[in-house]
Amino acid sequence: MLGFGLLVLQHLSGINDMLFYAGSIFKAAGLTNSKLATCALGAIQVLATGVTTMLLDRAGRRILLIISAAGMTLSLLAVAIVFYVKDNLSHDSDMYYILSMVSLVALVVCLCRCLLFWYGCHTMDHNV
Repeated sequence: MLGFGLLVLQHLSGINDMLFYAGSIFKAAGLTNSKLATCALGAIQVLATGVTTMLLDRAGRRILLIISAAGMTLSLLAVAIVFYVKDNLSHDSDMYYILSMVSLVALVVCLCRCLLFWYGCHTMDHNV
């Protein structure tokens, strides 16, 4: 039952969707070169996976699950709030640029948190 719950939580995290639509998300956040940003996201993914393999034996799976689930929840909530607020701002305002950067940082934090547990524990195969 616990394994089933972990698989459901993994699919509900939305990491595959986030990686698939990364270019569109970056473009919506205001980046002009979204393809380069997607490549950088892939490099961050490789680095985060390397860190995960080192942390997995030291910290344990349970604590990594708790940290990553909380981090993903908070960062996805931040992305949702930022995109909601950005829709009501002028594209010329300074706050629009600041919110764009906040959404990008929250997106990368979400990816790193997801990799911290899901890819480290290999609960199932991924085609990412």
